[in-house]
Amino acid sequence: MNYSALLSYLAPETLVVVGALAVLLVDLTTLRGDAVAARMRWGAWLTVFTAVSAGAALFLAPAATPANYLGGMLVVNPLSQLVKGILLALTACTALVSLESKFTEHAGEYFALLLLATVGMMFLVSTENVLMIFIALELLSLCLYVMTAFNKRNVKSAEAALKYFLFGGVSAAFMLFGLSLVYGLSGELALPKIAAALAGKTTDPLTLAGVPLVFGAVALLACYIPARRVAKVDPVVSLRAE
Repeated sequence: MNYSALLSYLAPETLVVVGALAVLLVDLTTLRGDAVAARMRWGAWLTVFTAVSAGAALFLAPAATPANYLGGMLVVNPLSQLVKGILLALTACTALVSLESKFTEHAGEYFALLLLATVGMMFLVSTENVLMIFIALELLSLCLYVMTAFNKRNVKSAEAALKYFLFGGVSAAFMLFGLSLVYGLSGELALPKIAAALAGKTTDPLTLAGVPLVFGAVALLACYIPARRVAKVDPVVSLRAE
């Protein structure tokens, strides 16, 4: 394996991870004794700088990976690069929105989780391997669970985080069960190979059970299924304490 080529493909994600660790380190060392407002401003601008740097690396990175690169675990193409650019832009906007917020004293942790959630989304759009999809989705979900509970002064924040975590855990279990059925039927982890293997088995009971489980779990995680009808609290954090 050519690790230098792999690093060139993963340069944007690598920079975001390094940025997350840098934000956390600076906040825990240099800025720990400063006011919360100053730490939030520093964290926000470091996050914006990380997003801009990753965007520049995205522009300079190779446009596409070879066919069947790493068995589909890493797929870089113009579409995935475009989506990554949008994700980085939204991350920078989120950091700027949080610039003057004072909903938490853990500024470094908040922005580190924001950047790690971005990494999860970037990997999610850059793979055709169902195992990698699950890992990226769980990285994103775990960061969002914690970020939902960040506003400790708001009871609804903790309640939403708990219910979001419960829904996420259940949906992850259903997804793994569905993926195990799909893998057992196809013997493949790459999405194109799975599609080819299941092409003649659309009426197989395992297909009829596994595929809806996977899509249902993804829909629940993405909140397409209205969880608020059951939970009565949306899994979204208000940045202001009541």
